[in-house]
Amino acid sequence: MNRLTPFMLFMMMILTSCNTTDSNDYITAIPYQETEDGMWGMITTEGEVLFSKEFKNEPTVVKDGMFMVRNEDNNWEIYKAEKKPKKIGSEYTAATLFCNGRALVCEKDNYISIIDTDGKTIKTIDKIDGKPVSRVLPFYEGFAKYMTDECYGIIDKDGNPIIPADYCLITDCSDGKFIGVNKKYSTYYWNNHLDNIKYTVLNTMGEILFEIDGTEYNQVTKFENGLLPVYISNGNTEMWGIINEKQEVVVKPTKDIMGIIEIRNNMFTFYNKDGWGLMTTEGKILIKPKYNTLSFDGDDRLQAYYLYKDGKGHVKFIDINDNQLGKETFSYATKFSELDNTHSLVQMQDNSWSIINDKYEHVANLPKIANAEYKLGDNPVECNFVDIAKILDKLQISQNGMEGVTFQSSPKTVVEKLIKYRDNEDHRYPKASAYWFQNQSIYEYYKTINNLYASVEIEFYGDMSRAISDPKEAGNKDVKWYKNDMGISYAYLWNDEKIKSFRLEFANDAMMRGKLSRMLDELKKRFKKAGRVVKENDGAIVIALDNYKTAFIYMKPKKVVATWGDIGYPEDFNISEYDGIKEDLSNKIYEEEYGEN
Repeated sequence: MNRLTPFMLFMMMILTSCNTTDSNDYITAIPYQETEDGMWGMITTEGEVLFSKEFKNEPTVVKDGMFMVRNEDNNWEIYKAEKKPKKIGSEYTAATLFCNGRALVCEKDNYISIIDTDGKTIKTIDKIDGKPVSRVLPFYEGFAKYMTDECYGIIDKDGNPIIPADYCLITDCSDGKFIGVNKKYSTYYWNNHLDNIKYTVLNTMGEILFEIDGTEYNQVTKFENGLLPVYISNGNTEMWGIINEKQEVVVKPTKDIMGIIEIRNNMFTFYNKDGWGLMTTEGKILIKPKYNTLSFDGDDRLQAYYLYKDGKGHVKFIDINDNQLGKETFSYATKFSELDNTHSLVQMQDNSWSIINDKYEHVANLPKIANAEYKLGDNPVECNFVDIAKILDKLQISQNGMEGVTFQSSPKTVVEKLIKYRDNEDHRYPKASAYWFQNQSIYEYYKTINNLYASVEIEFYGDMSRAISDPKEAGNKDVKWYKNDMGISYAYLWNDEKIKSFRLEFANDAMMRGKLSRMLDELKKRFKKAGRVVKENDGAIVIALDNYKTAFIYMKPKKVVATWGDIGYPEDFNISEYDGIKEDLSNKIYEEEYGEN
């Protein structure tokens, strides 16, 4: 069975909740094909064909009587789900499904907006508290998370701010509450120093109800039915339990519970080394842990998934006593609660598709369904307006380096400054330990700035760190010593290498799509001020920098790259292949784009 770390569990709660439907906000129709390569139609959950063979590209499901489909320019178009679909609004680079009459959308080169089911703009979300909004997640329980300055806040269905963007993480609204980690604890949280943080619990008015100290509970998820799963670590042992809104212990954390996802009617799904099962808050096991996943589908029904030795997954519906509901198992099945609470879209073991009702009977008179999909909208919706000059200002790009790092910076300095941009699920050693960087000379990370993604590589002349076993090698340096199973002491030591070069890349995905030429021109302009142009054409430039290093900026069909440092003599570069280059706006992925300089 696969194990879930506390961080993975917390992120699962954040991500999965975004696609859960409100009780009065159901999915009412599903896109389908009558033949494998045919056009797409739409069928209701009750089996009525709304239309058939209408769209070349796959539509989303229908919510609030609306659905979306990508056009040939890869932009969303929104339609009313009628016998003859009627288009509303404009075209959008990103959009969510409708939820209670509201959807989040973004037009090309524009800010995020909220629209109604007629396509009318309710509010444009360009700035909140004077700061540009880079992304907004789908509405959930009438509220949505937004991001500005890489922190999260909350808005209501009309775009009014409820909670300021003071949190490096915050859950969706659940049980009328939000749980966040204040940005002042960001470094501690991302470095897994959970004893140093506090979780803030807020209501839908934005009022702080109470805080949960990380020294007491290292990790929490979200409230359900007034109860909250919590995690504590006892050495290498993961223990989960449950507390209530008064922070009273309802289920004492124990090593037999290594994960808790859902709570309903004083029952909860839990995980341990044997798999997922079901237990009451009084400690009675209703379903022994054995499934690969187990989740509630209503109050007294669950959806269970089991992976057999033949590698095939089987889905079935069960009651709280593990009795199978209906006689069939499926390769895939939506929850009833994900649709209209009375139907489920299922894929049979022979790969055919069908719809069943809550008596686990197949809906009568269905058309032939060669393929059906459960396609949702975007999550998140990202702002498409880009101020490229401000983006590069935030990266602090200069001929001597970027982000406060220069050619004279040591590996230790680079890691300490930039470690927050790297993920690490292995907590055997601290995130910024020299252990992670032995035998590697390149430090790489990805960064999001106002919803724009940058890939960075910093190359050193030699390895960043090394393992040592002789204390004499450490000298006067403060290092932490470990012992292996043989009793041999060892430690990890930073090397004194200097930086050889920097490499910055922007791909034409998300909000950079269609903007590569603008990025290329801005990078050219900045580096021209720092040296002498040796070679230049429409798609590339080579500059002899004033610090006796070289800068090479170029554009490929799917990306723009700037690399500078000790990368060769300017006169030796051949830039003819970049002359007349154009950005490719198709969805095609270039294999030759990977692994090149």
